[in-house]
Amino acid sequence: MPNHATRQLVQVLHAHGIPHKIIALNIDTNDDGIADGIDQKTLRKVFRKELSTAVLQLKSAMIAAVVKNALGGNFGAQKYWLSLHGGPEWKLAQGIDGEMPNSGATTIIIEGGLPPMGRHGADEDEDETPAPTNGKGNGHATNGKTSGH
Repeated sequence: MPNHATRQLVQVLHAHGIPHKIIALNIDTNDDGIADGIDQKTLRKVFRKELSTAVLQLKSAMIAAVVKNALGGNFGAQKYWLSLHGGPEWKLAQGIDGEMPNSGATTIIIEGGLPPMGRHGADEDEDETPAPTNGKGNGHATNGKTSGH
């Protein structure tokens, strides 16, 4: 009779798409920590329930973990769950090329752009020192090197 750990191993390996042949080879029949292996036919007979429910069990466990973490205050889990189940107002913004922006960064899109600001975030009506130019009056700063413009 297989123990709980062996049943769980079969379930997880199958849920991840590992072929029955490989799963069967990794079964410990003597509970001695050494995988002796079993026949694939035996695997399908003895572990029928685990093989038939593996993917649903894993998905259920993952959903429960996401919800538990979200309710515990994990912002990433909250954002993920809301992006899937919170309706259109919670959908993640897509980049200009249709791809998702870097998941490590937050993208904020301001319609119409930002209002003009002076240097260091000051308002424009404050006195500003003009940027040095390259002598051609185009407002491009120069460091003595040729620009790629």
